[in-house]
Amino acid sequence: MSTKKIFLIIGIIVLTLIAIGGLLLYLLISKFPSLYDTWESKWGIPISEAKEIETVFFSAGFQGDGERYHILIYDDKQENFILRKSIETINTDNIENLKSKIASYYFALPEESKTLFNENQPIYSEGDLYYIKNDKDDYCIIIVNVEKKRIYVMENFI
Repeated sequence: MSTKKIFLIIGIIVLTLIAIGGLLLYLLISKFPSLYDTWESKWGIPISEAKEIETVFFSAGFQGDGERYHILIYDDKQENFILRKSIETINTDNIENLKSKIASYYFALPEESKTLFNENQPIYSEGDLYYIKNDKDDYCIIIVNVEKKRIYVMENFI
């Protein structure tokens, strides 16, 4: 057999293996739920896809425990960036309770995450929206700054 045929056969085999590997990798990755899927299934809140997600921290232990904090940034074209189902408007009656929940979340963070949180604190005021959900020991705080078109998602998994 000539060397050209050998290289041709080897090339075909390598390309076939790369194609099969790429397909398997795609199938593996596509089976993992997105953050949006997780937020809807775990916390029961559908959030539309953001223009940008800033992950402030994502600490996960071996068993899935840990803290996560994401800031979702929307542009002016995205008017309905969150469904208002089960979301409450921040007002004088509930703002102190919200501040207390955020403080509890903060004090449960490891020191390195506290620094990052301080640099990226959620910005909100009366008229913005919030959602708090407990699932056994796990909990989630979501704050929607309507004017800045930002959603702050703070999660704690115990």
